[in-house]
Amino acid sequence: MVTLNDIAKASGFSPATISRLFKNDATLSIRPQSKQIIFDTALKLGYPLEKIQFAFDKILFLYWISENDEQQDEYFQEMHQQLNYFAKNRHFSLTIMRKGRLDGEILSTYDAFIAVGSFSMKDLQLLETHFEHGVFVEAQHFQNKFDTVNPDLEYITKKAIRLFLDKGYRKIGFIGGSYFSPDLSIESRDIRESYFRHYLASYNLLQERYIHTGGKFSIETGIKLAHAMLANLINDDLPQAILIASDTIALGVLEVFDQHHIQIPEQMEIISINNKATAQPCSLTLTSFAIDIPEIARTAINLLYEQLTTHRRVSKNVLIGSRLSEGDSFHE
Repeated sequence: MVTLNDIAKASGFSPATISRLFKNDATLSIRPQSKQIIFDTALKLGYPLEKIQFAFDKILFLYWISENDEQQDEYFQEMHQQLNYFAKNRHFSLTIMRKGRLDGEILSTYDAFIAVGSFSMKDLQLLETHFEHGVFVEAQHFQNKFDTVNPDLEYITKKAIRLFLDKGYRKIGFIGGSYFSPDLSIESRDIRESYFRHYLASYNLLQERYIHTGGKFSIETGIKLAHAMLANLINDDLPQAILIASDTIALGVLEVFDQHHIQIPEQMEIISINNKATAQPCSLTLTSFAIDIPEIARTAINLLYEQLTTHRRVSKNVLIGSRLSEGDSFHE
């Protein structure tokens, strides 16, 4: 078993200095280069990482979500909370920066970053220039350099369609928001819609009249799109089942369907994504794929911790699975 004396002999520093460093002694005065030599030596010899209390004070938390959007969406609220929670467990001191203009001079004062949200190409290039270590959450930027953590939305979409098909449904719809491009300032197709279209088309079952998308992932968007779907249908030609891209959108859809006396699940079954809806109309609970936000946050923080402590030279791109939480809107 590797001891502090072994590390001291190999690194040239005293066991006392190494002990104080590994205990994160705030009174210890030591150069960053010396710290790195000791850490690298310990890792090379196989000293257990869990015995080292690393402290990282220069981690930038780029939370590219507006405060208003966060307040209106439980998903973003929990993501923020969970990232902070797991960061503290790893002795990370996060400095949050909200959506705005990135400045290279400010970025150069930080050692690494965690990023959530949509970034312009200019912002991404700045991050690539100034950082060796970073993790993108729910994004796929620079996967060859930085780590990424995402819910497996392709699996969720395929699984939902498979559940509908297994019940004999052939009239399957989709309601969802859009991705907003910071560079073009326009809405584009969200990845959930892309997966839905591709997979359903492989069965020759894609029907445009049952697909309504656009706007933010909000209750208001759900209300607007539900009205659009009903106005577009002839002779009450309702879909038999609908996949809805998020629970917040689903709440708006359910409100409109209730106003039009559309019975769920008797006339139509619904599956949504997130499992984060709390205020649901008519005592109806949604059947929804539960995205494991704590696991996404824990994985993101652990990946950054691994980067900083082992200087891993290859990136990791992690997909987090999900489970179906059954409510009233769909029954297997």
